[in-house]
Amino acid sequence: MIKNIRANIKIIHIYILKEFIASFFFGIAVFSLLLLLDRIFDLASLFLSKGVSLFSIIKLFAFIYPNILPFAIPMSILFAVLLAYGRLSEDNEITAMKANSMDYKTLTLPVIIPVCIISFLLIFFNSFISPFMQSRVKNIFQEIITQRPFVTFPEKTIIRLNDHTFYINKVDRKNNILEGVSIYKFNTENKDEENEKFVKQEAETNSKNNENTEQIKEESESKTSAALSAGVAVNDTESIKEEAGSKTQNEKAQAKESKKNLTLNNGDISWRISASSATVQVYTTGALITLYAGFWQKANSEDLHNMIHMTFNSYKFFMSLTDQIEQAVITPQEINSFKLLEKIKELKKEKEPYSPYVIEFWVRLLFATAPIAFVLTAMPIGIMAGKGGKAIGFGLSIGLIVVYYMLLVIAMNSSEKNYNYAGIILWFPNVFMTLCGIFLFTKMIKK
Repeated sequence: MIKNIRANIKIIHIYILKEFIASFFFGIAVFSLLLLLDRIFDLASLFLSKGVSLFSIIKLFAFIYPNILPFAIPMSILFAVLLAYGRLSEDNEITAMKANSMDYKTLTLPVIIPVCIISFLLIFFNSFISPFMQSRVKNIFQEIITQRPFVTFPEKTIIRLNDHTFYINKVDRKNNILEGVSIYKFNTENKDEENEKFVKQEAETNSKNNENTEQIKEESESKTSAALSAGVAVNDTESIKEEAGSKTQNEKAQAKESKKNLTLNNGDISWRISASSATVQVYTTGALITLYAGFWQKANSEDLHNMIHMTFNSYKFFMSLTDQIEQAVITPQEINSFKLLEKIKELKKEKEPYSPYVIEFWVRLLFATAPIAFVLTAMPIGIMAGKGGKAIGFGLSIGLIVVYYMLLVIAMNSSEKNYNYAGIILWFPNVFMTLCGIFLFTKMIKK
């Protein structure tokens, strides 16, 4: 008799587990698609419009998709529990099981145990694997930019890099050429030392290759050297026009005949460059931009009614991206949980803001344990649903997800202001859902 009861319980456990697993994987597919939708469009654009190889796109997707799972799995578990138990309740199978002396422990254990195992695995995944995936995505994208720099230059869109603002009318990705380029540099107090070093190296190389090249005299460049900013430039010119009238006719003729390399340094002057076309080469620390057939201009501080205006055949400047690369390396999302704790301690000692690291550390644990809070809330709702259980389960799953994320947003905003108590505040959504689940379980048992 006892053997028969145990056999029946085992059959019921397997039956409920199959129902749950089917709904769970359906939920994973649905929520992953929703969360990946914008990324899919971006990847398709990289492949179809920007010429990135299919292999690189597959690599990017392979590392992007696992980062979606910490968000998709808790929602999928909530969806699966409500849908599975709602279907059993709708078809009166819950009633039949209870009529055969099956208690709520028998009905709930086949789902609670796997969900607890999933939560434990998510703690490890969120703490160590997900940060590694985030780092790999950044590295792969950096490789793509190095191979195809025009990926970062959309057509007819204003983009900002460091202190420079770019506008590109057309991108010819087949020939790797930018057309209709405008670059603006606005006033800043910081000079770009990397650009100065690059120009010096370029000047030395050009002087060795061209024995006839002469340096522009200090007298002739005294007004033009203050012209170009940050983007220290190397300008191979055939014709230079200055409407401010700072050069004599003899100096202009001399500059035209010798085809000199003009080094222009000034890190705190605003200027504008416009060119018919340009090419870009990306290095580990920055980008070399070569512009063709255009002009450079800035306001003349000595005569506000006129502008300093220069035309060029070719113009090169190096734009350092070192600061952006350093900032990208230390993003909290790319650091594993142990190193996050070390970083928090380090920033506390230095009395610097550390709230992003605290929030990232606790949010990982929050999402890892969210499935337990969801299953406690969803089970009694699904079991008590009755007729229309599947429809009720589907609707309630969406509603509960919205409520949970609203509470999470409130908790995250509050923890940013009071990051000394972030570890307590951020747990509010999970605690709230767990308390709701305990209340509903109590009500279900009494019923």
